[in-house]
Amino acid sequence: MGNFRERKRNLLIVLSCEQHKFVLDETCLPEAQPNVRNCWRNSNSIARCYMLANMSSVLQKQYENFCTTKEIMKNFEDLLGGQVALA
Repeated sequence: MGNFRERKRNLLIVLSCEQHKFVLDETCLPEAQPNVRNCWRNSNSIARCYMLANMSSVLQKQYENFCTTKEIMKNFEDLLGGQVALA
């Protein structure tokens, strides 16, 4: 877990570059227009894949049923006791 900050920083760089970073902070509102919902779902799926691909197989199994990247990040930060304030 010691390199979580570094991995998070790298993830933020990639997601920012590909304009998917917003899914780490935002949830898709139920009343959102279909095109907005589709955009959010697509970005969430891409970000989630990046996150899971950069985890150990043990962590992948733990997080594979989480639906959103926001949930994964929140759980990870809670697990580490809030030690990962970054960017």
